[in-house]
Amino acid sequence: MKRVLLIADDRLIANFHREKLEHRGFQVETARQADAALKIVLEKKPDMVLLDPVLPNTDAAQLLSQINASAPGTPLFIFGNCPRDVARQAEKMGAAKILPKSDTPSTQIISEAETLLGEQPLPPGSAEPFSNAESAASWLKTSLETATESIGLMRRDLHALVRNPHDVTSLQNLFRNAHFLSERTALVGLRAVYKLTTAIESLVYGLHKMPEEINPSVLRTLSQSVDFLAVLLAEENLVRAKDPSSAVIFAVDDDAQGREMIAAAMKLAELNVKTADSPKSALAALEAETFNLIFLDIGLPEMSGFDVCTRLRGFAPNRQTPVVFLTGLATFQNRVQGSLSGGNDFIAKPFNLHELGLKALLWVFKAQIGMT
Repeated sequence: MKRVLLIADDRLIANFHREKLEHRGFQVETARQADAALKIVLEKKPDMVLLDPVLPNTDAAQLLSQINASAPGTPLFIFGNCPRDVARQAEKMGAAKILPKSDTPSTQIISEAETLLGEQPLPPGSAEPFSNAESAASWLKTSLETATESIGLMRRDLHALVRNPHDVTSLQNLFRNAHFLSERTALVGLRAVYKLTTAIESLVYGLHKMPEEINPSVLRTLSQSVDFLAVLLAEENLVRAKDPSSAVIFAVDDDAQGREMIAAAMKLAELNVKTADSPKSALAALEAETFNLIFLDIGLPEMSGFDVCTRLRGFAPNRQTPVVFLTGLATFQNRVQGSLSGGNDFIAKPFNLHELGLKALLWVFKAQIGMT
């Protein structure tokens, strides 16, 4: 029987992966802290180590180095959101593999483990079953309950950040809570919640690295998204929310660099995008094709974004499509005019790419459940 050491701070995530791995015949040891993990490595000599790098008071890169020194050659796998410094350290050691963040993390982990350790791997695209139906229902119930608790903690962290944007501890806590919620909801197939929370996690991680990008627009987008998570968790909304990967976003900006930035943001959010560089070409497209979301620059030539929005609301294909204005001046007057012209929201320029991607996902999901 192959032995796997699973290192993860979150008990629910660790227990979930342990149940799935044990169901496939692995012997699993778990640890939440570095000292306990190193003790297991020395005493029980695992065949493989799995690490969620989001650990409290622990340098994940240093932990990887210590494990490698204690048991040279032991395969080290990192799952979840891997910070760049940890990824670089893992690459230097040559004994670690970083599993890309996934909405089926348990299947991904089992497949890698079985391939590495010479077991019969799962067929590509297959889902690893729970030990029984009762266990599956129990995990879903627990995940939904803990999701509500996590959203409450995220709101607490955000309120602290609004009061003090330089509050590093609250920013770190927000990242940890978003990370755990993202991983937990992926485990039980809550794809919409997973996608939105992963976008929150990515934005907050970037802000932790570049806190100078924390501004009122970013905090507003984060607050909107965390509040919407609570709405999305309602049973009727979970059923209506679909995979957003087929959504098509339409962006109107006369600046080529601006269009490139929007396209890059949508790629990060795994959304499709079409663009227009003028009101004339935009209106022609909007009259002919239905989109899931429209980004409109206010300062367009020939006519303003407000005027374009008023016109497109007369086109059947996009009468109900959410419109988010892009503006360098998020003034009260612009907000009022945007609302009067049929807009739904705005985002300040220059924007953070992860913020724009999160804003897009937020409105795509809102439209799916009829909140536009």
